[in-house]
Amino acid sequence: MSDLFESRAADWDNQPVPVQISAGVTEAMLRLVPLSPTTQVMDFGAGTGLICGKLAPHVASVLAVDVSRAMLDQLAAKPDLAGKVGTHCGDILVAPLDRRFDLVVTSPELIAAALDLHVLRSISFYDALVVQAAAAGGCQRVLSEDLQHGATLGGVRIVNPFLGEG
Repeated sequence: MSDLFESRAADWDNQPVPVQISAGVTEAMLRLVPLSPTTQVMDFGAGTGLICGKLAPHVASVLAVDVSRAMLDQLAAKPDLAGKVGTHCGDILVAPLDRRFDLVVTSPELIAAALDLHVLRSISFYDALVVQAAAAGGCQRVLSEDLQHGATLGGVRIVNPFLGEG
């Protein structure tokens, strides 16, 4: 699978939109989510760690998960996160982790894209989130009984596995 963020990773933390969205999400989480020194966190779609880097001082550990090696390399290069944030590059929907977490965080960009798809295509938010996560992971198809067979959503073709490729 090609790394769709390779050309953008080095400059990601200098982009105002991801930085502003991440700051807002992080502030809300720190205010509303009870975190403790024993909390285990997974940041799903962590990118360069704009969110998990701010959560790390408040929890036991964070595992940053992303399909982009380039983004995770930027995260791993941040000296203030050493020892607090581990990284895992891979698609955990295909190869799930053998570990449980107290909190799972996802990227604000993925949520915003899912909200757009939810509103524009009138599908459930959770279905839109699955489709957008698949798109972000470079998937070409999503197998689903619930979505419209043959439709293309967010660049991903929907296939009902009981009807075939259609």
